[in-house]
Amino acid sequence: MGNKNLLDKNSLSVTVDKINEVYFYGNDFSDYNVDETVKWILGRYNTEYSYRGSFGVTDKDMRSVLRTFTGEKLTSQASMRHIHAEEAGRALHILKKYTAIKMPELTESDSNFVRIFLEWENNGKHEGTFCCGQCTVSLWRNMAAGGYGRYAGKLNSGISVLKKFRKGNGQWSRFPFYYTLSALLESAKLPNAAAEIGFARDECSKKLKNLRGKDKYAGRKNDLLKKIIDL
Repeated sequence: MGNKNLLDKNSLSVTVDKINEVYFYGNDFSDYNVDETVKWILGRYNTEYSYRGSFGVTDKDMRSVLRTFTGEKLTSQASMRHIHAEEAGRALHILKKYTAIKMPELTESDSNFVRIFLEWENNGKHEGTFCCGQCTVSLWRNMAAGGYGRYAGKLNSGISVLKKFRKGNGQWSRFPFYYTLSALLESAKLPNAAAEIGFARDECSKKLKNLRGKDKYAGRKNDLLKKIIDL
């Protein structure tokens, strides 16, 4: 494999962020150290800060302010740990076709999470969703990237909940705007995702005109808005 680096051994958050960036911009992972990165992420399985025994953030992550790919702060420890477990699983699914490494930890993590989601549904909650808006979006992003096998067939149904949370300005209550858009972009062929993109498109155009900032998150937001508008 290549020698471009995806891995930060001190941070699961930084590592999955690098993977997400390469994927978002459609670059080829063949130039990157995929095998080393995959082995390290698999080694985070069922570690100290794992969410429900899945892939855990590091000590450094626990002492840091962590964000979603689009820059939203993660202020709840439980939500932060769950979202990073989802993003780690998503990263492994993305990297699968670039490595011959077997991933029994990923298979076990997916199976455990599906049991949790089915229990959530059995308690009367909507299929393809989980607890808060941010956590639900991380679930959708994982499903859109190939996570959860047959359960991913519930992605379109899960996205349908957004209609209940629409606000008059083309955004949603409970669901962070940009992080939600990132999931919709990857699910755009699904009917409910297409409907929500249509609902948000005018707001995306407004935000693109007024977007300020020069950090990586501002750049990602700018490019995400353009991708949504161009669909």
